[in-house]
Amino acid sequence: MKSKNALNVRLLLCSKFHRYLIIQGHCSLPASQIKDLQLVEAEALHTNASCTAIDSGLCSFELHILRMCDQALSDHCELIITTTEDQQHHILLKPLLDEIHGCTESEKLKQRFNDLLNERSITTMLDLGGRDRSGLDRRQQYPNQNVTVIDIHPGDNVDIVGDAHELTDLLQPQSFGAVISVAVFEHLAMPWKVVLGMNHCLQNNGLGFIVTHQTIGMHDLPWDFWRYSDSAWGSLFNQRTGFRILGRTLSEPVHIIPFHYFDVMADAERSAGFLMSCVLVEKTHTVQGINWPVTMADFDSKEYPLE
Repeated sequence: MKSKNALNVRLLLCSKFHRYLIIQGHCSLPASQIKDLQLVEAEALHTNASCTAIDSGLCSFELHILRMCDQALSDHCELIITTTEDQQHHILLKPLLDEIHGCTESEKLKQRFNDLLNERSITTMLDLGGRDRSGLDRRQQYPNQNVTVIDIHPGDNVDIVGDAHELTDLLQPQSFGAVISVAVFEHLAMPWKVVLGMNHCLQNNGLGFIVTHQTIGMHDLPWDFWRYSDSAWGSLFNQRTGFRILGRTLSEPVHIIPFHYFDVMADAERSAGFLMSCVLVEKTHTVQGINWPVTMADFDSKEYPLE
């Protein structure tokens, strides 16, 4: 006997490491009533599942799954909970994962940015490094904004081809109400110079929303320079650079595991890094007398950055 979404299930963790999958969550059934837990459409080779009573009407569950392949999980993956009365509850995994990602601190800060855009009637936005490389065009996400995309390389959605380090030369003063930048700041050799450029092109009380990484693998080499904790943002956005921080956050915890085991790092996976580091700022005033005259031409490099 089958039942679709007939009980409340919430995920606490779903972690994949090559062919190994760990899922933890809560279920609104007593542990004594659960006979079996399985994940289907996941190409499982072996599953070890357990349930633990939390109270009379709630339990926690955990699944360790060895898979036959090392691939992304299918959208059709279902958690099947079988009761002692042989009733089966089928719960799609993807909506449970979407629920986790949709309530992260980074998403909350993004929503605050969106709300402030409306409250302050901001209609002009600069997308810093927003070339459409992976199907993400900020014009689609912000249809009420007049979005200008600047990128070091040309692209279908790029309006200005130029180096973000040279915003003061490329853009008119106070020409935008907001600046957004997603997964770019880690690739900026001199982010402090870009911050001064943001101050130049933002209107007073204009907003900046930056999304980058605190922990992630090296990528787009050799042009991968920085990682940002939530504490780092105050060194870039402060009274001297003409900004006030409205909010900052770390979200999406990740494991850090050495390739090769050694005793001093035996519990390395218990310490989390964070995939996302975000900051929301507003421009308080235009700064004068601060500049950084170094350019990318002063670096010992051939092309900045490589495609």
